[in-house]
Amino acid sequence: MTDPNPRSVSDMGALWVPFGVEFETQEGRFTFELWAVDLAHAQERLAELKATAKIYGEVHAQIRT
Repeated sequence: MTDPNPRSVSDMGALWVPFGVEFETQEGRFTFELWAVDLAHAQERLAELKATAKIYGEVHAQIRT
């Protein structure tokens, strides 16, 4: 069966979907996607992101699959 939401990813039976994350700085408002299986999972992943995020370098290219 074809997934009705082409922006979801099934991983070992769990359906992952994108959640929007927004933050503000003096330069403006920014958003990005955080993938999770539900809202509670997204909130857990955001807490982990806040606790462990770091800059690893400049992105020079993106590979789309």
